[in-house]
Amino acid sequence: MSNELKGVNMKVKKYILYTLLFVWCLVIFYLSNQSSDISGSNSLNILSYIFSGLDTDILIGLNSVFREFMHSGMFFILGILAYVSFKYSYANTFVYSLLFCALYALSDEIHQLFVSGRAFEIIDLVLDFIGSLVGLGLVKFVERVLYND
Repeated sequence: MSNELKGVNMKVKKYILYTLLFVWCLVIFYLSNQSSDISGSNSLNILSYIFSGLDTDILIGLNSVFREFMHSGMFFILGILAYVSFKYSYANTFVYSLLFCALYALSDEIHQLFVSGRAFEIIDLVLDFIGSLVGLGLVKFVERVLYND
């Protein structure tokens, strides 16, 4: 394969990765833009579907834990996407990815100040950061195992 073709493939790869990162940021924004009633109802519906036999009171109790877990899960994915996107643009990929995720988590919490029934929650910011850190750590670990990097 010629160097020119490799350059085109790299540009396409970067474009696709940055597009996926942008779309995931939009997904997080969309979910954060839901009022607390709608968001709570949606997560309760997901739990009800998964655990259809459980008592409603138990599901309601699980819902708060599930919602906190989802903070970490959403940012876990964001961390992975940030790392693989930034890998082709920045030398210190891990640091830039972590910084991006932390700033996006902060902007997400600020955004929620303007959404009905939502608030800026430090615990959510911490969970977002932890999710990002775990996602980044996983990608870095896999990269080291596969490429002895």
